[in-house]
Amino acid sequence: MRRFCFDGGGTRYRPRKSSQAISKEFSVKIMNEHNLSNTSNIQASRYQSPLEEISAELTAFEQKYAMSSEDCYQRFNDGELGDDADFFEWTGLYETFLQHRKRLKT
Repeated sequence: MRRFCFDGGGTRYRPRKSSQAISKEFSVKIMNEHNLSNTSNIQASRYQSPLEEISAELTAFEQKYAMSSEDCYQRFNDGELGDDADFFEWTGLYETFLQHRKRLKT
């Protein structure tokens, strides 16, 4: 005996799914969510390692010049720090750091 259920659209009916079919769909959804989670973890690790390396370089500049990278970035862009090559490198590293951090959050 075929069982049918209402399809919500008026007069259309469709065969009712077996419990095995529902279980299989649920398993596929769980696997897809797991794969998506693994992909997110892989992508996060892709940005995490460079982020740690850049952070170490930023720390060296912060110690050398006794200011935070954020302060340096703001002051450099405001024209207060001049054209020293260190400041160009530091602000470039800081921009890269911010981009990697943003990608990790998304």
